[in-house]
Amino acid sequence: MCYINNTQKCFPLNTYGELCKLLGLNWAMAEELFKHKFLIHQPVVDEFPSNEAQEELIFIGSMIAAGCTLEVLSFATKSLKRPYSYKHRDVFFDWTCGQWVDKSKQGDPWEIAIAHINDLSESKDIDSLITLKKYAEEAIESLSLKPQ
Repeated sequence: MCYINNTQKCFPLNTYGELCKLLGLNWAMAEELFKHKFLIHQPVVDEFPSNEAQEELIFIGSMIAAGCTLEVLSFATKSLKRPYSYKHRDVFFDWTCGQWVDKSKQGDPWEIAIAHINDLSESKDIDSLITLKKYAEEAIESLSLKPQ
């Protein structure tokens, strides 16, 4: 299980070595990430990475620093294009389909809810539909009880 706690804030200009320390990534692993082609920019401990190289190291390195193995990282990056200079705040990994999803391309919540209801109806999942109905009725009731 991986938990990414890196918000990818704007880092001051740092060398690769300093950036790895900020991420909690040991230097040997940074080199290993390049060796296994997770990084297209070869990290050099006392050099300053380009913006793209920095974003790539932050994206990939923070997942490793959070506890992801190279095996999990390999699975999780299959649906991404290299270089992996993505920002965790802009994408999330949907484990149900094994794909990264761009948060900005997420559908309207109303459309998503209607699609979900349609899926439940098509699959004849009456129990889930009844549960949704119950939640909707409770929400409506709580609104009608509030003084205006």
